[in-house]
Amino acid sequence: MSDGTKIAARMWLPEDAESNPVPVLMDYITYRKRDSALFYHQTIYP
Repeated sequence: MSDGTKIAARMWLPEDAESNPVPVLMDYITYRKRDSALFYHQTIYP
């Protein structure tokens, strides 16, 4: 971003996503590092 803010994302795609496009579901949670469910979600979605 122009102010130096960094944005990170994790993406899980099927192996053939480039040749066989799939829809997307995006979950956006601000200030994720202070979220009380962060540890729990990292165990489910590594």
